[in-house]
Amino acid sequence: MELWRTQNFGMNTPNLHAILCLALGLVGAVAAQEVAFFRGDLSEPSGGARTNPCVEDVIQAVNTLRDRGETLGFNLGADYPPVRGAGTQSHWQGVQRLPGMGREHPFLVVSSSHRDVTITVDGRKITTSLPAHFAVVEMASRRDDGRRLRSNRLQQGQLTRNVPPPPQDRIVHAQPITPDFDHPGGIQVIGQYLLVGADGNIDHDRNVALFTLWDLSNPTAPREVWQPKWELPVRNANSVGITRLEGGGYLFVRALKDAKDLEFYLLQDDLEVSPATYLQGPPWDRWNYTELQSELVNEDGSLDRSWGDLGSILGEAGYQNINVVTECGTGQLYLIASHGRKPSGFGGQDVVDAFRLEVPTERPDPNRAGEGVVITKVARRRVFPEQNAGARQGDLQAAAGVYVSPDHKLYFYATEHGVTSEGFVRMIEFAPRAAVSRSELIDDAWVELYEHNGLKGRSIMLDYRDRALRDYDDFSNVEEFNDRASSVLFLIPSGYRLRLFMERARDGAFLDLVGNGQVQRIDNFSQFVLSDGLSANDRVSSAEWIDDGIVTSLTTAEFPTFFELQQNYPNPFNPETAIRYRLDRNAWVHLGIYDIRGQLIKTLAEGWQTSGVYSVVWNGRDELGREVASGTYLSRLEVEGMVQVKRLVLLR
Repeated sequence: MELWRTQNFGMNTPNLHAILCLALGLVGAVAAQEVAFFRGDLSEPSGGARTNPCVEDVIQAVNTLRDRGETLGFNLGADYPPVRGAGTQSHWQGVQRLPGMGREHPFLVVSSSHRDVTITVDGRKITTSLPAHFAVVEMASRRDDGRRLRSNRLQQGQLTRNVPPPPQDRIVHAQPITPDFDHPGGIQVIGQYLLVGADGNIDHDRNVALFTLWDLSNPTAPREVWQPKWELPVRNANSVGITRLEGGGYLFVRALKDAKDLEFYLLQDDLEVSPATYLQGPPWDRWNYTELQSELVNEDGSLDRSWGDLGSILGEAGYQNINVVTECGTGQLYLIASHGRKPSGFGGQDVVDAFRLEVPTERPDPNRAGEGVVITKVARRRVFPEQNAGARQGDLQAAAGVYVSPDHKLYFYATEHGVTSEGFVRMIEFAPRAAVSRSELIDDAWVELYEHNGLKGRSIMLDYRDRALRDYDDFSNVEEFNDRASSVLFLIPSGYRLRLFMERARDGAFLDLVGNGQVQRIDNFSQFVLSDGLSANDRVSSAEWIDDGIVTSLTTAEFPTFFELQQNYPNPFNPETAIRYRLDRNAWVHLGIYDIRGQLIKTLAEGWQTSGVYSVVWNGRDELGREVASGTYLSRLEVEGMVQVKRLVLLR
């Protein structure tokens, strides 16, 4: 028997399975039955008007975010209400990137508070509070292919943190949220809709939170969907999360008490109907951070049970953005959140955390602590926005949020909390380490050089499309990187290469990075001999893109291969086959079986593994133990953002 999944939203529906078992005298069977949890909707894995794309391997996606982001920004314009410096009562609060939906340029939405603003009325200056707003930002200098935006603040010989964004990257619409609230919280996009929470004002002196939904299918003319607006008791709606569930309906999460408490609600499948018309009474469940579980191990061997904090200045304050994402293949729900450093001198770190989210399909008692929703910490990624950003440019203290691309990659965006420059807002993009992992288009080519072995330390990104805006003659002029590159990750199409010179001004001995259209990695330059016969270690100072000529240094075949996926045996097979792979060093591994549409069928291995040779048997069944049909399938091995794939044929 299966547990019935009840979705009579807002009402305590009986467990029909339990009633049936009681009638049959099978009370013990109910006690032994596993709890069933909601799963995310995978009917549109690349996203649609009512749902977001799923994320491929959420834990791996967080662990492989670029820890040094790319510097972005947008211009305020004359019509947006004043947003002052960090630490004031007027500041940015949440960030979301809108799905492309066929638009030429990407759009962002950033929410903001406006307290103690000085305006002029009839010639008199008046200090007042303005309504909470969100800004619709068009990044018109970028093209919307759904992937990495890249820095829009590059200029020859200049550090990006000193360069303003192009004038066309600007706020194109200022949207008041409500006249009664001047402080919004975190926000989340779901398909063409934007969910916004607001909690009165910066002093939180109203014991009520307000939630509004906006249709952004036309970003420059947002349509407020919920009338009447949805109010819930208890202030501090400083974050909201939402996702569509398998079978219909939506899971809504709101944060209370600086995100130390979370409330969960189930919304109807028609988002155009305000929850105020049907959701009354207690939430589906409540959760407190003291209930946090963990599978994440600290360096000392203890489990990491830490909930978010904002550094020493606010002590126990928690997350100010919590977004919900769905994992491809499994439908598993996750919370992605960030917390950040305080203003200069207060310490703290910038961190993106991931939590597995399990919400029971049978309604628990929301007033009983320790039961119901289970939240487990599964990933923690420390990031360093200050490298290219300067103080508070990418401040994960508050103004941040998740974006999922149509190709199932996870991104994280952050802006400064206030405005610390004249006329524009600084922000930063934390993209996947290999946002594009395979291409034969030269415009997709990129090279990321790292200061230390093993892709660690400071880094610089060299995009082919931006080659005229980078000073390739002297890397010390590129984000103060200097001439100590020791490792590299790169994607260059076949027929092209990037020549790395050991001297400035593209002089001296050199090493060629030769393209094959796939992501390649060199962990240690010292193992290579340059054209002068000496080691390449710590000697890279300049570079040049080359699309013809004779390769006189390193060839593709000579690049170190630290893992290998072998062809399964037997192939074709029935009913099972063995899949072998080799790791030459310890690494994070995901081995899965996919159908030809790219949907995950079965995870065979996942997690950190030591070097060695592994063999895994697939029995032709999916995650639920069901036999899959005859046909062609793919075994896919991903190691640290790089992928190898083999075809399998099942004949029944």
